[in-house]
Amino acid sequence: MPEKLLLSARWFAVLVLLVSIALILARWRYPQKPDPSEGTLAYWREVWRMWRKARSREKQREADLKSLRRRYVLVVDPDEKSTRVLVWRLEGLGCKVSKARNGTQGLALASSGAPEVIIADALLPDVSAIDFYKSLPMPNAVIVFVGALQAQREELRELGDRVASLGKPFDPENAVVLAGRLLRQGGNLTSRLSRL
Repeated sequence: MPEKLLLSARWFAVLVLLVSIALILARWRYPQKPDPSEGTLAYWREVWRMWRKARSREKQREADLKSLRRRYVLVVDPDEKSTRVLVWRLEGLGCKVSKARNGTQGLALASSGAPEVIIADALLPDVSAIDFYKSLPMPNAVIVFVGALQAQREELRELGDRVASLGKPFDPENAVVLAGRLLRQGGNLTSRLSRL
């Protein structure tokens, strides 16, 4: 009997230790300034709300990436390093990727292959972002311009729902997620139009 009691006490101690570690991690992950008037329960409600919000953002990000899987993507960027990272990430999603180093090559590839998504540098050496967009043969392609200046971002915003931009410095992962989000929203728009 004492052995069972000792074994139960050890399991209880392990359980208390695990709960303590979970509470420490939650406190570390979602730090807040304590408000003595609200109490502990209000703090843990806020932690729960923040966790749900973070989980919702993560689910949306996963849905955005899923909508980009197995698509044909054109990457137009003179910078070899950022192109390499973008291509690596897109190929990891199963995308077929073509690369171009300037706007002229990008337009030629877009004419011959009809990509569904284009990720292009907004500061191409031979053509402006607006002229690149207007010269594209396919109007339904999703376009993400990366490295755009603030003035360019305002001009690009006026081009429509299928165009987005990121400023400098940009994270290639954010560019891929943004392209997926535009694809997903475009799919929602076409499904809404087909119901009418």
